[in-house]
Amino acid sequence: MKTKFLVIISMLLSCTLGVVAQNRIKAVDITIEIPKVGADAMDDVSVKSIITDAFGSKNMLGEDKISASVQALKFDDYGNVCHLEVGDIYEAGRKYKFVVHTTNYTENLYNYKNDKNFTADNSTVKASINGQKANITIGSGRPLICEVVVTMPGTREPLYTNMAVSAADGEHAGFGYVDLGLPSGTMWATCNVGANKPETCGDKYAYGETKTKKTFTSENFTGYGAYTLSNPFGIKTFAEEDNMYSVKSKTGRLLKPEYDAARQNMGGEWSLPTRVQCNELCENCYVKYVKVNGVEGSLFTSRKNGKSVFLPFTDNFKGLGGGSTYMTANSGRIHGMFLYWWGCSYSKDDNSGICIFENNTYMHNEDELGGVPTYLGLHIRAVWGGKDSISSKSDSGKKSKMSDKKSSDDSKDSKDSGQSKDSKKESATKTLKKIGKGIGKLLK
Repeated sequence: MKTKFLVIISMLLSCTLGVVAQNRIKAVDITIEIPKVGADAMDDVSVKSIITDAFGSKNMLGEDKISASVQALKFDDYGNVCHLEVGDIYEAGRKYKFVVHTTNYTENLYNYKNDKNFTADNSTVKASINGQKANITIGSGRPLICEVVVTMPGTREPLYTNMAVSAADGEHAGFGYVDLGLPSGTMWATCNVGANKPETCGDKYAYGETKTKKTFTSENFTGYGAYTLSNPFGIKTFAEEDNMYSVKSKTGRLLKPEYDAARQNMGGEWSLPTRVQCNELCENCYVKYVKVNGVEGSLFTSRKNGKSVFLPFTDNFKGLGGGSTYMTANSGRIHGMFLYWWGCSYSKDDNSGICIFENNTYMHNEDELGGVPTYLGLHIRAVWGGKDSISSKSDSGKKSKMSDKKSSDDSKDSKDSGQSKDSKKESATKTLKKIGKGIGKLLK
């Protein structure tokens, strides 16, 4: 009798669990509002309804039922999943991933109390988003997270999808150049000074020096600004140094051709780019992060004619990303180089595998306080032609016109300015650290 009673109880429990199991979700269809092409990527994507087989056609979205949110991500041109950034719009032809996060409040939707070991996955639950099969990434307990990949209608703009480095349009003094159709007519070299491939960084030079070297210190510096450091030529005033190394132009002081590393190493009319030419490049090109033969860098693709030049990253910030610091022709006297830190930063979340790419431009203007010491070694991408080029014949012999008062002030501001060599070097070091931190913040 006792045995018979236990069998009956067991049968009843089995039937009860079977009934409960029938209420467990086996299918869910989520409807979200897919943004239109051109929509602001920062606008929230909303969930409109959640329909399950356990509750029939009733929309389970709402208070005390299921709460839901959507995260939108994009695929870059390498297939990496990236966060959307401020200023992004949904582009035609680009792939996007929509990840729906839901939280169950009903106790018997994804996991019910009599079966707490149950985990929803693609084999136990059929999930769809807007009627398209969705992939379940998390489905244990109350939460259910599933995702779907959507390709926006239309074709992507060829300019934005360009990943190729343009071949040289020709040569000047034996070095290749690309005509990007820039308003000034400036031609940009295909490679850095000292490099024979676009992806090679080439040689470094201090400002006003024309030969590369292994180490760059204030002690072995002989370029523009050395007067206040080692003063190898016995210069007595700032004005004297200005007249020795530079000429005046509408963009500020520029190195004379004989102190221009690009001119001296490439010949012809090649020169360091001015700040105006660097700005022109950025303003007239679409910039994107690419890899050329495994080397990371920035591809500048002309908005005028679709041609491109590649500038390899010259700096790496130990996991924070990379960028490129290139020398320009403009500088202040001591440590005020106008430099362009251009490129794209990147970071990767090891857990999610999500990569973040951001275009960043960091500029220092020599008219501002602080700056980068001119004795530091920087890479160079040369230019020739254009409105800002310096002719070796017309400008190399020009002397900047300084008033007697200015010369007197410069003399007074020389070694007796109240700032010793050591304190200046210490100030330069602090400035570099400050700039490094600033760039680091951009990359985070």
